Amino acid sequence: MFYADGFSENYRMGDIVSGYSEIIPTYSKNKLSNELSLSISIIPSDWFVILTPCCSIENGIINIAPLKGIDTRFLSSEQLIENFLLINQPIPKRSAIGDIAFSKLSIEEQFEIDNAPVEYAYIDKFVYDETTHLQEYKVTRKRGKDDVVTIMTGKYMISFKDAAKIQCDIFERNKAIYGKVAELTPLTRQCLRDKMSYYYSRTPLEDQQFLG
Repeated sequence: MFYADGFSENYRMGDIVSGYSEIIPTYSKNKLSNELSLSISIIPSDWFVILTPCCSIENGIINIAPLKGIDTRFLSSEQLIENFLLINQPIPKRSAIGDIAFSKLSIEEQFEIDNAPVEYAYIDKFVYDETTHLQEYKVTRKRGKDDVVTIMTGKYMISFKDAAKIQCDIFERNKAIYGKVAELTPLTRQCLRDKMSYYYSRTPLEDQQFLG
């Protein structure tokens, strides 16, 4: 199961919560003065996901990311269309790109993909399964001149890149909860934790030469 049958009275990592907005600060550089100016966009969103580890939810500060529609690039792969939740775990590279795209590659490229290690695809994304609180919507992708794929889905996703800190005094451990509508099972929460760990623990190429 993706979601717990009920949920605890504590906030947990991976919880779906409502009542917040996505706030995006944007800095622009003045070409004449070389100074930075700040503008702030406030984007209402129905649902957010808590990305702060359970044991660190304290002092009214957490990180959240908005639930958004799935990335249309997922529709390039027949395997992902069949099960978007594959994004949450390491998968063969061929499953990530799909059979149609694979068939257009050279023999050398196909060999390389077939022998690539099983690893995460779309490493900053994590897909949430359907639940009664999330409405179905249409997703369309044009994969070629005469190849358009349109599906209905109730699955959504978050991007770790969208994580933002908010401060609200309701976010404390062992405190009555507000706006919580769904909690992950321990297994699903571990999948989220594992992918986040992978995302943040990658060693950049610039550092690899110094680390061996």
